[in-house]
Amino acid sequence: MVNAKIQKIIVANPPWPGRGYGVRSNSRWPHKRGDKILPYPIYLAYLVSVLRKRGFKVAGIDAVVQELSIKSFTNKVAAMQPDAIVIEVATPSFDYDIETFRQIKARMKDVILVMIGTHGSIKYEEIMEKYPFVDYIVRGEFDYTVPELFDAINKKKKLSSVDGLVYKEKKILKVNKDRNLIMNLDELPYPARDVFKIEHYQQGWYMRKTGLLITSRGCPSRCTFCVWPEILYGHKFRMRSPKSIVDEMEYLVKELGVQEIDFDDDTFTTNPKHVEGICKEILARGLKVPWRCFARVSGLTKELLMLMKKAGCYYLCFGVESGSPIILQNVKKGISLEQAIKVTKWCRELKLRTHATYMFGLTGETPNTIRQTINFAKMLDTDTVQFSIAMPFPGTKFFQEMEEKGYIDYKRWSDFDGTKGPIIHTDKISKKDFSRIISKAYREYFFRPKFVIRNVFGVKNILDIRLLLRGLRTVLSRVFFY
Repeated sequence: MVNAKIQKIIVANPPWPGRGYGVRSNSRWPHKRGDKILPYPIYLAYLVSVLRKRGFKVAGIDAVVQELSIKSFTNKVAAMQPDAIVIEVATPSFDYDIETFRQIKARMKDVILVMIGTHGSIKYEEIMEKYPFVDYIVRGEFDYTVPELFDAINKKKKLSSVDGLVYKEKKILKVNKDRNLIMNLDELPYPARDVFKIEHYQQGWYMRKTGLLITSRGCPSRCTFCVWPEILYGHKFRMRSPKSIVDEMEYLVKELGVQEIDFDDDTFTTNPKHVEGICKEILARGLKVPWRCFARVSGLTKELLMLMKKAGCYYLCFGVESGSPIILQNVKKGISLEQAIKVTKWCRELKLRTHATYMFGLTGETPNTIRQTINFAKMLDTDTVQFSIAMPFPGTKFFQEMEEKGYIDYKRWSDFDGTKGPIIHTDKISKKDFSRIISKAYREYFFRPKFVIRNVFGVKNILDIRLLLRGLRTVLSRVFFY
């Protein structure tokens, strides 16, 4: 390693070559999609802000948004002459990510390369052994580990003092102890939205200028397929104060001209009292801005939904995952189909729009449970829906279960991009069968006369037309992309 002082840093979402657009940063399900609707990389923006607060000069590059090839990305960072580059990686993009590391190191032998994200957090031993041009890997939550690493290098401290760090010392792999989770989220500065500009990203269901905001981290649920709680942000649910949250909402609306808020917590409604506090703070300040959130059908009451609507909520997204109670039990989802029916009914009565997600291929899936799921989705009849093939990401219990049964078939990490086709099979369902299911589910759901009539005759203004066209584009990309 070089001994030069680290001052200039680049934080990057690297290229993801090939057809479509890579949804990597801030995605719980990294994959390619056909349209350029990308989530805001809020955790990279947080890291930029924390590094700045520590006195570093920081730039950010989103190579996916800028549609950069690995070569053009390498040229771009080389021209900026950084001392260090922090690069987020994910499982399905890893084959490309590691090539990006390789090309940068070949061009800039003295630059320090740091890997963050889910894949490095679980596969660090293999990566450090096979790829000597990766200097450091940060496991888990990285907001404080990265600046502490650079401080330690600058001050010539022992790297063993940096929790969450993986590195090599005299060719010997060193894995430091786990870093404690950040408990006081209010102490974090606002994400650097001047570096990663919000107008370059997903602009809400109605294509309005949207500000993505995090009110909490961690998820107490134990769903066997979910990668973030297991690898990055833990199961300890940590909340920002309602004042801090609404302060940031006001900043987004008044200073950045945001017209909609997207609460992108793992589950915004985990703590109903916290949600109540946020809503009351919004109402007390007279802040009028529409917002949407991820919810969980367990624990919701009609009274809380009424308060949420009054405070500006117009859209709830929740994971149902399966129409089979047995599968929900197998994956430790912790909800019931009856709860999903009840919450959807309340939302319809309150004129709150709903979006439900379903997965095929979870533990115990059979042709019969697939039919149950499609039928249940049609019966529940949420305003929008997402179907996907379950992806067993490394680090999850689902991956372990499927691997032990011999149900996973992949040759390279890019096979973990679910839009390229399934990598799972069961004794009763082949990969080829799974590949047909998504198209079938979407066709059955969206081409129902009831659904078509409701959406065509439900158009009241230009915003509804935008939503309808966006939904049509997304459905077509899901059915025909790859």
